[in-house]
Amino acid sequence: MIKIDILGKIYTVTSEINEEKLKEITEYLNKQVKEVSNQVKSNSEINILILTALNVTNDYLKMKNYKEELIRGIESRSLLLNNLIDKNLL
Repeated sequence: MIKIDILGKIYTVTSEINEEKLKEITEYLNKQVKEVSNQVKSNSEINILILTALNVTNDYLKMKNYKEELIRGIESRSLLLNNLIDKNLL
């Protein structure tokens, strides 16, 4: 079990993620929470956490889509190169 600090509250977490990675995730989350907290006028922790979750999810989906586009581009180029190689070998 690993203890993490989010918004000054200590949580005990059981996870398959190693402690170093979990601390990295926690630091990232706290950084994002602080950014949102500085941008909004709400004092409600739940509102700040929800906005943070929305921002993090949006960033994740953007990166996921970008990765998928990159993979499609690589696959397309690989197919093109394979076809060129096959043509030149025949």
